[in-house]
Amino acid sequence: MSEKPEGARRRPYSVEEAAQKAGVDDKTVRKAIAEGQIIAVRLGRRILIPCAPYDRLIEEGEMH
Repeated sequence: MSEKPEGARRRPYSVEEAAQKAGVDDKTVRKAIAEGQIIAVRLGRRILIPCAPYDRLIEEGEMH
């Protein structure tokens, strides 16, 4: 059984939360999603971004 690091997030990010975390504008995140740079899932009108892959993207410095 693997343990999650303390403080790791489980709930996906909204576009607004993802933008805030990366320090960029919402439009930048939406463009990166459209270009396939960010994994995202659309549920109705909501766009949700899985936290683990997005956090790795931020840590690698590829979102700025």
